Amino acid sequence: STTNGTKALLACQGAEAVYPACAVNLSLAAEKAREVLAGEGGMLVVCAGRGGAFSLDDAYAAGRLVSSVLGGPKGRRGLNDAALASLDLVRRYGEHWERPLRRSRAGRELIRLGFADDIEASARLDAYPVLPTFHERRVTLATVPV
Repeated sequence: STTNGTKALLACQGAEAVYPACAVNLSLAAEKAREVLAGEGGMLVVCAGRGGAFSLDDAYAAGRLVSSVLGGPKGRRGLNDAALASLDLVRRYGEHWERPLRRSRAGRELIRLGFADDIEASARLDAYPVLPTFHERRVTLATVPV
């Protein structure tokens, strides 16, 4: 589910390529980002946030993506402050996706509503071998061979 994911995708409209990423497809998203960067392209990580504001869970996910693309949280050259802060969250929470998800406002709300299992499911690293693309206001999936 998403609280602001649709708005974030629409904000990216017109970009050459948009690949929604999260824990369940992190390695594929990072691989695609490295491919784009190797081809002299740039990368912009857009966090959906919550109510138009910062959210811990999204910032942590951004940090995990940036860290994976760079080969670890130490490569910092050329990064903006948001990327640097997201890497600091990765250092704080480490490899444990569930911790920042549960501590975030959205996570606490899910737990309160009885959806704690959804947090566990969304924290499963590389659970799904798909990399969605967003183009012309549509999200499509291309299955990647395992």
